[in-house]
Amino acid sequence: MPAPLSVGTVDQPLSAVLPLNFNALRLFGLSDKVLVVNEAHAYGPWMHQLLIRLLEWLGAFGAPVVLLSATLSSPPHH
Repeated sequence: MPAPLSVGTVDQPLSAVLPLNFNALRLFGLSDKVLVVNEAHAYGPWMHQLLIRLLEWLGAFGAPVVLLSATLSSPPHH
């Protein structure tokens, strides 16, 4: 039986969208969980892009995500 609750640093779920061994397994493991990301405003541009990719994949799975932030940063410039 999988653990009903887990706590980790943001780099653990973000590794699901990197070209690493077993990244699909990590992503699938998150697909039926609620992901809570704290201090979402504090990430730099690289981590921001990874987080967006992760949110896209989790959205495709229908997985709920909660982003916590004391402040919101300005939108990224493309």
